[in-house]
Amino acid sequence: MDINQLRYYLEVCNCSSISKAAERIQMSQQGLSLSIRRLEDELGCDLFYRKSNGIVLTEVGKKVRIEAARIVGIVDNINRICRSGGAGSGRLSVAISTSMISRIPVEFQRFLISGNSDLDVRLVEMYSPECSKAVAKGEVDYAVIYGEEDVNGLQAIRLDTLQQVILVNKQHSLAAKDELEMRDLNGLPFVLPNTVTYPTRLFRQCCREANIEVFKAYESDIPAQTVEIISNNPLLVTRLCTIDLRDNDMLKVKAIPVKDVDFSMPVYLVYKKDRQLNVYDNMFLMMVKSFYHL
Repeated sequence: MDINQLRYYLEVCNCSSISKAAERIQMSQQGLSLSIRRLEDELGCDLFYRKSNGIVLTEVGKKVRIEAARIVGIVDNINRICRSGGAGSGRLSVAISTSMISRIPVEFQRFLISGNSDLDVRLVEMYSPECSKAVAKGEVDYAVIYGEEDVNGLQAIRLDTLQQVILVNKQHSLAAKDELEMRDLNGLPFVLPNTVTYPTRLFRQCCREANIEVFKAYESDIPAQTVEIISNNPLLVTRLCTIDLRDNDMLKVKAIPVKDVDFSMPVYLVYKKDRQLNVYDNMFLMMVKSFYHL
């Protein structure tokens, strides 16, 4: 758990609504919901009852709210003491998509959300294709993106490679296979994102090159929701990053690699080529590389 998770939790408590809290703190509703779910998973309990007209705190949630307010107050007081003592900080903005946040190392997630004593990091959430554009326009300092085509004209550091698989319900006919070929997917109903992201473009390109057609039967931009849909429907198929799958997901679904295409997705940290790096930039770059053991 980190301090910003507690801040987000308190904001939801104050607003009695995740959507209203997300609007107030200028964060996507998906991102805020993900943060709250992670907090509940880490604590091992439900903090809210979710209802159509908002949320209601559980008994445990009421007690956590009191302690969270106390902790946030202490941290804020420490920050005020340090600022009044003349402690300087480097301010950097980093763009990243909500789906990408869950795919980076936990230490990196915490750093982007909370920063540290030397760097004041402003996290900017936007759809992945817009992240590199925001860097090119100078709207943000850095972005974490995936996809080769989005790094054109930018300085790029390759951080990771994400592997994609085909995900099916264990009752699906494809579940009998341990490997697939693209032709096995021809004519199947898929769960696909509504937004045009690099993984979607890559998948569509692979389908065209293999001369096959798949059908969008359902839309979902949230990996956890996509897994749930596949878990409850033995007819649908999707493609997903292996890092988005949890151990308990595998009770109802099967992840199958495709052997005749490369579904891997490169992950990059990008910034403008003409950016004059200062001490804070170098510190930031060093920390990011350490998160990925580069």
